[in-house]
Amino acid sequence: MKKTFRINQLLDFYEALLSGKQADVMDLYYKEDYSLNEIAEILSISKQAVHDNLKRAESNLEEFEQKLKLSELQSKEDENLKEVSHLIQSLYSYSQEPKFTETLEELESILSLKEGRDDI
Repeated sequence: MKKTFRINQLLDFYEALLSGKQADVMDLYYKEDYSLNEIAEILSISKQAVHDNLKRAESNLEEFEQKLKLSELQSKEDENLKEVSHLIQSLYSYSQEPKFTETLEELESILSLKEGRDDI
């Protein structure tokens, strides 16, 4: 399960860099949960070709991440945004001034827009 999560995360960043066949195989295997035999039938290739494409694509994804580190950077950014959000929450207790509270609310709004979600 951990490997599936990792591969799907890498696919989000690097799928467009894979060959068409590799992207198709990865999509069917990791996103659609098809078996090697089912993928071979759908794509009209051998089970061995499916296996080879999977392994090559997995290797390519890891190599892309090793060089570009987009997934790692995104994870760090998410952690930093959560940390800032927690700090903002703790600041509310230090002042009852309306302007101070407004400023904190503006910061929270900016973070929510940055993350693309409202769960901060």
